[in-house]
Amino acid sequence: MHTLVEGKSRVFGPGYVHQVGNDPADPAVSIHVYRAARPAMRHYRIDPVTGPRRLPEP
Repeated sequence: MHTLVEGKSRVFGPGYVHQVGNDPADPAVSIHVYRAARPAMRHYRIDPVTGPRRLPEP
């Protein structure tokens, strides 16, 4: 897990599955920026034992 403080960012490549959370009572904002020709976003469920599991397409 990576904790970010105000004004910091995190960059990672395609195919990286992540989960965003906010522990403090203050609101938080998560901004995701994608390039124009990106593939469709997929949905995953995080299992605490086995990790990310891709969900079926709707």
